[in-house]
Amino acid sequence: MFVKRFIRKITDKRFDSAPNYAELGMTEYIEHSEEVIELSEERMIEIGGYFRDLIEEIENKLAYGEK
Repeated sequence: MFVKRFIRKITDKRFDSAPNYAELGMTEYIEHSEEVIELSEERMIEIGGYFRDLIEEIENKLAYGEK
């Protein structure tokens, strides 16, 4: 259940813009201030699949007491 909710959130496609880095004093990132990430559907599916696999692997390790 957790995995499905997490994947849905990742693939929701509604991204907030980056913060205003100048206001935060993070001058090395100023060129990225208030940027919004835009990803293709294919990339979203790829990222979602990666996180699904990663979370399932972690859940399996926790279920079997592995480190």
